Amino acid sequence: MALIKPVVKLILREHQNFHFEGPALALGVPEIYATAAELEDWVPRWAGRSCPPVDTPGMLSTNVIGQRLGWVSARYFFQALNLEPVTCMDIPGCEHTPDLVHDLNEPFPDDQINRYRLVVDPGTIEHVFDMRTCLSNVVRSLQLGGVVIHQVPVYMFNGGYYSLNPNLLNDFYAKNGFVDRKTYIVMWDRYHPYDGLHRCYEYTDTSMGARHALADVDQCRRSPMMLFFARKERTLPTIAIPIQFEGHYFTAGKPDRQSTAKPSLEQRISRLVTSGINHLPGTWAEPVRPRFERWKMLIKTRRQSFFL
Repeated sequence: MALIKPVVKLILREHQNFHFEGPALALGVPEIYATAAELEDWVPRWAGRSCPPVDTPGMLSTNVIGQRLGWVSARYFFQALNLEPVTCMDIPGCEHTPDLVHDLNEPFPDDQINRYRLVVDPGTIEHVFDMRTCLSNVVRSLQLGGVVIHQVPVYMFNGGYYSLNPNLLNDFYAKNGFVDRKTYIVMWDRYHPYDGLHRCYEYTDTSMGARHALADVDQCRRSPMMLFFARKERTLPTIAIPIQFEGHYFTAGKPDRQSTAKPSLEQRISRLVTSGINHLPGTWAEPVRPRFERWKMLIKTRRQSFFL
């Protein structure tokens, strides 16, 4: 498990919105794909803080590859965000010795309930078989006003038991009293060195309404990762389980037919082309329509994306 470079940047950038504070719980002991020099640039720029001294004990990762690349340790990164104290939880046999041993397939003990102001998942829950118990543990461990951060794969073979749909986290936390939910999709390229140009999307309600919210080229060439934030506003008597049914998101984000707003040029062209396709014979329209819808989705997602 590791926080990739664009995710590190996004977490720092969201610090001013969520005001992360301890005590904090990390689900696992993550690698941090960032060097001290990079954090010295990024932390003041986005989090408005200064980094700890570069000679801080335990500053560098103990991972062999991480030491060669100059990665900082999880402790150093958490110190850069002024998160104290931090408890790293993991199971026996993990690379880095955790502060607390616990299997997330099992409910948290009482001393972990309502204890933390921040829970960071650096890519752990996709390896947990009992997703319901795992997510319930996160909800119960957070105090009111506490924040959860998940970095999980959206589409990745051999990345764990699950590749998680953004609607899962959005719906689950919405049902369980969490607000300020924000989701980013990061087009991580695990096979090439980071050049500062990873494409990112903010996954909004509009894009959640689409059957395929990502361009095909992104899903094929990249390993999309999701970064999710939410704040606990209410404590419910029991953990609520969302119910999803076919069509739940089918109409979300579509313009109101009663709207009097003047359609844009793009909307007028889209309606004109759609009308033309509808007048084609069925055998002709069948292959044309999905290609047109794919083109529209590519244009929309590219417009909403940014590089980080």
